[in-house]
Amino acid sequence: MNSNRRRNAPSGQNDPVRALLKRHKGTLIGVAVFSAIINFLMLTSPIFMMQVYDRVLTSRSIPTLVSLLVLATVLLILMAILEYLRSGILARIGISLDERTRREHTTAVWRAFGGDMLDRALDHEYRLPEALVRTSDYLT
Repeated sequence: MNSNRRRNAPSGQNDPVRALLKRHKGTLIGVAVFSAIINFLMLTSPIFMMQVYDRVLTSRSIPTLVSLLVLATVLLILMAILEYLRSGILARIGISLDERTRREHTTAVWRAFGGDMLDRALDHEYRLPEALVRTSDYLT
């Protein structure tokens, strides 16, 4: 059964998803690095809380509290910036993929339901609505 899957799998030359991933390989590695840093920065809030309970409440030191608060704020702002950049990069890659494969995917889905969206001889109710195509263009 596995050999059957391998035989029917699309080749790397004709597969637009693989071509896109290959073209954006460096960008996706950068996104993975951003994701690792963001996951590490997610520990800022719990570590801040532990430090406040451990250092500030026992010593009642306002300068320690202020310094911890400034450090935590800077780290959380850095995390927000990295998250914004990462989501923008991934959105651009997704739009690029959609622009390259939209027509093929729409045709494949339409044929899977037994229709041919290019067949003008079909009744109006069985053709792909133009509003759906326009909505797809608008959303991407």
